[in-house]
Amino acid sequence: MYDFIDVNEYQSGSILPSEALMINGEYIEDQIQGYRTLYVKGREMLNKAVTTQTVESRDGADFRYSRYPERTITVGYVLEAADNAAFRAAFNQLNAILSVDQSLLVFADESDKFFRGTLSGIEDVTPGRNTVRGEFSFICSDPFKYSLQEYEASPNEDDGTTFVIDYKGAYKSFPTLEATIDTGDCGYIAFLNDNAHIIQLGDPEETEGESFPASQTLFNQSFTSWNASAASDWGQNSGDVAGSSAWVQVGSVKTMAAGAINILTAGNYGSGSQWHGPTITRVLPADASGVVGSANFRMQWKQLMSIGTSKTAGNERGIFQMMLINTDSNPHKIVAGVSIMKSTGGTKATKRIYVGNSVYATNIDLSYHNGSFGWTIVNKNGQNFVPVRTCSIEKKGSTITFNIAGTKQSYTDPSWENLKVHQVTIAFGQYGSQPTLFTNGLYYAKFIADNCTTWQDIPNKFSAGDTVTVDCSSADICLNGLPSPELGALGNEYEDFYLSPGPNQIHCVWSDWAKSRPNFKLRYREVYL
Repeated sequence: MYDFIDVNEYQSGSILPSEALMINGEYIEDQIQGYRTLYVKGREMLNKAVTTQTVESRDGADFRYSRYPERTITVGYVLEAADNAAFRAAFNQLNAILSVDQSLLVFADESDKFFRGTLSGIEDVTPGRNTVRGEFSFICSDPFKYSLQEYEASPNEDDGTTFVIDYKGAYKSFPTLEATIDTGDCGYIAFLNDNAHIIQLGDPEETEGESFPASQTLFNQSFTSWNASAASDWGQNSGDVAGSSAWVQVGSVKTMAAGAINILTAGNYGSGSQWHGPTITRVLPADASGVVGSANFRMQWKQLMSIGTSKTAGNERGIFQMMLINTDSNPHKIVAGVSIMKSTGGTKATKRIYVGNSVYATNIDLSYHNGSFGWTIVNKNGQNFVPVRTCSIEKKGSTITFNIAGTKQSYTDPSWENLKVHQVTIAFGQYGSQPTLFTNGLYYAKFIADNCTTWQDIPNKFSAGDTVTVDCSSADICLNGLPSPELGALGNEYEDFYLSPGPNQIHCVWSDWAKSRPNFKLRYREVYL
């Protein structure tokens, strides 16, 4: 489903033309003095591209297939300025507004729907004038328009297993399907629509009670609040940080709202001349067989990290660390860790990978809309929601693999084969009295111990706290935010799994041995021609 800027709360300060264009959340008229929309072409009926085959000696032709091609939307406008300088400034601003790829396009006479388009042409205007008329055009590679509102549905209350949806759109809509495991494990989840098309996740043959090396979730922490119960599981300001022996562990943590979610961040950073700030440390509990420490594991977390949008945002500084620690020696040993540190002006920061005795550094962008951990606003049930990237550190024997905001790096050393992690430290830092980052927080952290050989259970595909989502429009599958295409069955019918205008039913299926029924949700937008 499309990500987009929330325009539900928009109120214009002036009378707008009926076809005024709102692009990425703001009307052009409200941004550029003297600009006015005159007309719009290309929003109405859309011709189909029909493919036929001519057979010799036969009248007419055989129909093969049809499709809707891309759409071109053309906007006519007038721009008036008092003088040459004002005209040039206004035209420069117009170019900047139009230059964003895959912009969200909303028109005033249909403010509850949007197109997605990229500027494809702008007409030359008459030179030597400060009042001009012209046109610019967008190519909409997806020719359809979508409801701004994203609808969310739960299964019918009668049985809790079937979605019953009266779809009001005019064209088929590909939904996003979601299942969350509350308790226990689950090996298989499936969705079946009323045309007998199916989406399958996991393994229908997977069972619960066989003797296999197990994967056990040692903690699964969502930082929706920081209360006494959460704090009791984490030691504060007594962990292991990397990169600076001068780090002062001081201050406290809190939760704060970030769009429609809460994140854990520094409540205060305390004080210090160099790096200082709060840390929290989770000592790993013993697994089901009583073994303490994990030599094979998956550490997953979600974070939000960026500077602000003010003119002075480049002056902001800060650091985030996720450190996995072995406590068999004194001093303790860093098995693996990640440090993201912004210590200079601008938008760039340094990402450091700690593995064994080595450190690997690369640059990373921390601008407000950065693609790693930045703010990308979408509309979710009338609220602003901030999707945050999932990161992970995985150890299998002597190989440690990092996935930091979609960038994977692997390292191997035979000496790491039996090296265990005993505790996890998370740190938020400030340098001296420098301004802190606009956002530096954590939404979620999960530690899974793998290959617990004495635990007689199957490492099932899904465990308590897991959420799996399927976007039927793109065939993307994610487990806790991480792309997980391997969970999908080869025969999944994504192209045929859509909502049709009128009544629709989608039935939910899961492992019959699971302790509880997953919580199912379905999200969709109405689609129009």
